[in-house]
Amino acid sequence: MTDTKKIHFDNRIDLKEIFHQYDIEPSTVVSESIGYDGNIYYLLCNQVCMINHYALLILYTDWSSGNIVHTQYRPLGEYEIFYHFALPIGDNIIMVGARCQYRNGDPEKNALIISHNNEIIKEFCLGDGIEDCLVTDDGRIIVSYFDEGVFGNLGWYNPIGASGLIVWNDNGEKLWESQRPIYDCYAVNMDDSKNLWYYYYDEFKLIRTDFITETEFIPQTEGSQFFLITADGKQIIIDGGYDNRSQFFVMDMDKNRISNSEVVEFYYNKDRIPVRYCHFSGSKALLTDENDGIYLKQIFTTDK
Repeated sequence: MTDTKKIHFDNRIDLKEIFHQYDIEPSTVVSESIGYDGNIYYLLCNQVCMINHYALLILYTDWSSGNIVHTQYRPLGEYEIFYHFALPIGDNIIMVGARCQYRNGDPEKNALIISHNNEIIKEFCLGDGIEDCLVTDDGRIIVSYFDEGVFGNLGWYNPIGASGLIVWNDNGEKLWESQRPIYDCYAVNMDDSKNLWYYYYDEFKLIRTDFITETEFIPQTEGSQFFLITADGKQIIIDGGYDNRSQFFVMDMDKNRISNSEVVEFYYNKDRIPVRYCHFSGSKALLTDENDGIYLKQIFTTDK
């Protein structure tokens, strides 16, 4: 019989109340991200007459207590491109669109960096088929690609994302890319020691890299989309993949081996949290329940 571990969250925050405060319709939420600064960013979009009106809801967080310190609603402007991600990059904001047309040798510029007063600082192309996007505290942009970004679509015959995973600088210049046979990079994360981790199809391997050397782990899951590395660097928490998307497992890591897989469940008070969506960033876990309650916790290690 598989043992079960419990991780307890201290607070439940009613996201509906915050949305109501700023008159935000839930249907306008495009994405949810955790920035390098630890704050939570909800990208919002309201389309009017084919023009996309963007805004950010920023939740300033205290991960030690699991509380929101304060909130900010920030209009971002109007653009024709549909952006899927918005994250802090230095003192600015980067917006990235997941899809990107290549027309007659002219690729769309699907990355936009804007200042605090929404002045356009830079525009450049990060390619089509973007699965996820992370930004580090030193301004590197980590982009993973799904299959259409790897193999080509929307006019791309030599797609930028052919390697499946690329690190860019804030000028849109390539710094590093994976050399593994990635058909679809399902999940990426950065641990608290600044190592990049990625999990990919179709080998279903979990890789840790310092951009010089790599360590390979086999988590024995197929199709996982989310994983977290505990702050002590000794465990991972990963979803069960294709057949167990709503179930999570905690596994011990020893050098290049994963062992002791156990089911892990998330609790608030005495009740199990009905997780509808999760977002992991390093050792930080952001859970959303079925009634739009959110829970925050930095996980140093799981209960023994």
